[in-house]
Amino acid sequence: MIPKIALLTYPFLSKYMKKLVRPLEERCVIDIIEFPTQYASIALIRKNLPKYDGFCVYSALLKKFIDDLPSPLTRPVFYLDGFTVDFFKTFFLILAENRQLDFAKVYTDTTLLFQDEARSLADIHKNFNNFEKDRLRYLERLNLETFMTMEGRIEAAAKEFWRRKRFSLLVCRNGYVAQAMQDAKIPYAFVYPDETRVTEILEKLLDTVQLNRMADSFPASIMVFSAQREISAYGEVSPESVRVQKALLEFGKEFAVNFTIHPRARGYELLCSRRIVRKITNGYRNCQLKHYLFSALGMDIRIGYGVGQDIMSARRNALEACGAAESLGNSAVVTEAGNLITMNSSAEERGRADRPVEAVNIAARSGLSVQTIGRIQSALHFRGSDELTTQDLAGSLQVTVANANRFLNSLVKNGLAEVIAEKKTVAKGRPSRIYKISRDLFSGAGAGQI
Repeated sequence: MIPKIALLTYPFLSKYMKKLVRPLEERCVIDIIEFPTQYASIALIRKNLPKYDGFCVYSALLKKFIDDLPSPLTRPVFYLDGFTVDFFKTFFLILAENRQLDFAKVYTDTTLLFQDEARSLADIHKNFNNFEKDRLRYLERLNLETFMTMEGRIEAAAKEFWRRKRFSLLVCRNGYVAQAMQDAKIPYAFVYPDETRVTEILEKLLDTVQLNRMADSFPASIMVFSAQREISAYGEVSPESVRVQKALLEFGKEFAVNFTIHPRARGYELLCSRRIVRKITNGYRNCQLKHYLFSALGMDIRIGYGVGQDIMSARRNALEACGAAESLGNSAVVTEAGNLITMNSSAEERGRADRPVEAVNIAARSGLSVQTIGRIQSALHFRGSDELTTQDLAGSLQVTVANANRFLNSLVKNGLAEVIAEKKTVAKGRPSRIYKISRDLFSGAGAGQI
């Protein structure tokens, strides 16, 4: 399948970028996506994340905020601007056209970030080191709230400085500001990114996408074992081992993924690819298999994921991840590069230390066991919804419909669930009730982490 790349840029630059991407159109699909402001491009990337293999953004300043996102992006992002040589090229072209130009009357949109301390090119030339220190200090202090309004503030400062006749020409790198100057008929020159450099960056992004695709086919090993006891033994078939294998197969169907299951000393090994591991862990962020198995089996499961360039290295990495999972109490993955990543360890997840207490309180209130409450919460987590039918709960917990009905009736009786609708079934008989679980129970499921 041919790679798809999204190039996010200002409307001001759209036509220029379309011309530059033409040489690469034989190797990949490149869609130009316009954004009104730099801040708006973050939401555009998130919205289009499933559609593209990689993103190229005209705003190096965005890197600071994209890198700090609580949920890292699962696609590579490259940045186009931020090269000083483009500025110098623009200055030489300006000077070639007008040798009498007074650089004391030439400002850049970057200098307007400092508002009353804004300096002309002549001022910058006299004391470049101080200007660079001020610029870096400003960028270090720049937070998301300030970043959201930055372009509007530059535009307002430019119009005010023009009214006060502080400059005769504004050199712009920001497409929003350039468009505003054009609309206001204020003289400006735009710093276009170098054509060769744009092509090189897009080619690097394309190479990264293709390498990621190759890496997705790397073999992976998933070691599943219980924290309390062995759940399989060589050559033995027990009711418990059958339940575990059935749950693993049901999970594969639920996620539409294929893996082979092999009994190991303390549990099971699943053999698959890196692509499948990334899919079922939401990009190494959340172990959905652990939640599924707990809701279906009521077991405290530990899982170690290993990815390698061959099956032996994948197994070694999985065993290393198992050690980390056992000591930390969370699932873990060791990547093909040897990096250890623990899952379910975000600040929000760590803040749930009082969840066992909550489960005990809810169990006492509902008349159900703590384990049953925990399994119901884990099932809600996996489903990502606070609404379900008796059949849904029975399937998630792998219990009879009668038992699931008993659990839900107990929750309703004690104010932890309510019947909100009925759903007609294809077969003859009574319609299925749709239950809505109370916020107390559902928030304990951590559904926001899916």
